[in-house]
Amino acid sequence: MIRMSYVPLISPATSIDRVKFLASIADSFIYVVSKMGVTGSNATSNMSAGLPELIKRIQHFTPVPLAVGFGVDNRTHFDFVTAAGADGVVIGSRIVNIILQNPNSAPQAVEEYCLTISLKGKAPKLGRMNGNGSAVNENKVSPDDVPAPLPIPADSAPQNKEELEVKSGGKLPSRFGIFGGAYVPESLIDCLNELESAYVDAKNDPSFWKEFEDMYGYMNRPSELYLAERLTEQMGGASIWLK
Repeated sequence: MIRMSYVPLISPATSIDRVKFLASIADSFIYVVSKMGVTGSNATSNMSAGLPELIKRIQHFTPVPLAVGFGVDNRTHFDFVTAAGADGVVIGSRIVNIILQNPNSAPQAVEEYCLTISLKGKAPKLGRMNGNGSAVNENKVSPDDVPAPLPIPADSAPQNKEELEVKSGGKLPSRFGIFGGAYVPESLIDCLNELESAYVDAKNDPSFWKEFEDMYGYMNRPSELYLAERLTEQMGGASIWLK
């Protein structure tokens, strides 16, 4: 029997309740999204200044290793991520681009690139963090795309899975069946839970349905076919009818 591990993604926009829920079901490691954006885009930009705070927030709830991805591109980024407290880094898009740029020597090119990250055979150059969360030496950081830090509540001790499911909107097993789920970006989960909650409230609210039904006339329902005379004349062909 093949066993698979579910690897949650946690982004800077993930709420505290959602962080607690994802931490409770992670069994191998958690993928930490370093900043909001699209993977592989503008990979050479500076790292997010909010990353140390994000990692600290997640580690408050779980001992599971954290691997940071999105925007990790070079050794300077690697040093910053390590100094921020991460257990590992994820580099994907840069390696894919190296392979595409070196079709006849991809293995050697990837190996050379990995050596610049790992510094295998060389003394490691680790970054250090200042008290304000910025990095010293040549590690450059940027406050771009960093939301205000989410405070960790006083009663934020890890809770049991059932309680977390209720508070975070998470559902195990999924309402879509054992093989189904809500296939959306992790950063949108809280927004969708909020939208669904508003929908449920509206669906059960008689005043909402009264207002909705009052708009039937405006919606032109039931509607009929009608001849679009001016459009028919403009097109100069068969009669055009609209519903």
